Amino acid sequence: MDRSSLALARTRRAYELAHVASGARGLVLTATLLAVAAALHELTPATWLLAGLLGATLAVFGWRGGALRRGGVLGVAAGTLPLVVPALLSGAGPSLECLACAAEPTTGGVLICLGVGALAGVLVGGGARRDAVPQRCVVAAAAVAALTGSLGCGLTVLGGAIVAALSVGAATAWLATAAAR
Repeated sequence: MDRSSLALARTRRAYELAHVASGARGLVLTATLLAVAAALHELTPATWLLAGLLGATLAVFGWRGGALRRGGVLGVAAGTLPLVVPALLSGAGPSLECLACAAEPTTGGVLICLGVGALAGVLVGGGARRDAVPQRCVVAAAAVAALTGSLGCGLTVLGGAIVAALSVGAATAWLATAAAR
């Protein structure tokens, strides 16, 4: 091999290793989010399923790079709100009981989950609009945020409420920033 071919091979190997390392960081981030979910909520089989889907999604998005990687990071940041805030507010009173583990949802708890989910959606939509490839970024961010936020509620009715609120918030922010342009 001549020097230029050897340099090209090294550069290619470094490029591929960087993408694999980015995918591995997604798995580490998923383990961290699962530890947070375990500290705040009761883990169910649905939680483990969602964590597996989140880990696979973050690993693939990290490996692919570009708008998908940026969307994954944005989604984790936005999805952490619905994962953490309802559990933290549940200590404020019985009407705000955390809904991940409760048999009967409370009105205050549902409103908190919907509000925090909508806020996460606004963060997703607004952040994705500023990306170089906003269509890919918003899809990646919304998927990751929904999986991250649902780690607390699993596949309960409120997990669906968080995802619905997140979707509406993301669409609203997306449309509002698109109209402003």
